[in-house]
Amino acid sequence: MFPRNLPPLGCRHHIVSNIDFAETFLDAAGAPVPSDMQGRSLVPVLQGKTPDDWRTSFYYHFYEDNDLDHRVARHEGVTTGKTKLINFYRLGEWELYDLAKDPHELNNVYGKSEYALVQTGMMAELDRQRKALDVPPNDLTKPEDRPQKAAKR
Repeated sequence: MFPRNLPPLGCRHHIVSNIDFAETFLDAAGAPVPSDMQGRSLVPVLQGKTPDDWRTSFYYHFYEDNDLDHRVARHEGVTTGKTKLINFYRLGEWELYDLAKDPHELNNVYGKSEYALVQTGMMAELDRQRKALDVPPNDLTKPEDRPQKAAKR
């Protein structure tokens, strides 16, 4: 049975993450949420009262490096839900996807002239998120060190 204090709202398109779970559980239980936690309570979103300052992008970092389970190189990225930028910083390669046109991420548009403004904006957002989250430096993450080549698939 759906919780009584949360109306069924159907499908919503907000950027949420597992870092929001602890804050959500604390908030739902009426407990204080420590200020040093990175996530946010989903309770207002679930009540249909999404805060005006809700996130519009999300940073992630995949620290494994070609491990036996995933076989994916270490990388970081940022998404807006409409666009996704991925930095394979140890390989010096980048991927950019237009998720509205390519939801399965099959067509890397990094370096394509028609995506130059989107790419610049997403790279700035990646830098902003890294600073906001105080992410330690990686290999090749400074803008002047970034190679301008697209990853080969």
